[in-house]
Amino acid sequence: EADNVVETPSASPSEPPSRSFDQIFDIRIDPRPSASYGIVFSVRTKRCDEEAAIQQICGTILINAMSFVTLHEGNLEYMVYSRLGPYERFLGRDNSWDLIASGQTIGKGAKEYTRMLEGDTVIDYDSNTRMEYVGFKPVHVPGDRGMRSFYVTLTKRFTQES
Repeated sequence: EADNVVETPSASPSEPPSRSFDQIFDIRIDPRPSASYGIVFSVRTKRCDEEAAIQQICGTILINAMSFVTLHEGNLEYMVYSRLGPYERFLGRDNSWDLIASGQTIGKGAKEYTRMLEGDTVIDYDSNTRMEYVGFKPVHVPGDRGMRSFYVTLTKRFTQES
């Protein structure tokens, strides 16, 4: 009966987790051409063996922000699509991907990350032109070797400076 101990909830919050929530992914980029102006990649969580479970490093993770590097310094427009699972066999199939971010920002060049906007944005250029952008929507990657794919692309809207 000693193994069947149930504790009542404490009156105060528990200690914060021992590991940092800020994670950096090591991403393998597929070198095959995709005939587009973006990049496609997948991220995967660790296999949940006994040691990884003890260290709490194999569970589901939440991606709540993203940054990218671009050679362009100046105004740019981006779009980010995502899907659970691999991207192979789903390139060019719009209905297989979810738009999780879009926006206009200032590219910071190749030596500094450009962060994607977090909030939804609406820009009215004139009475006939209105752009509605989606702030970065958090997405999860399932634990125990779960996979999520991303497609990050820049549009041609700002290719020539005005």
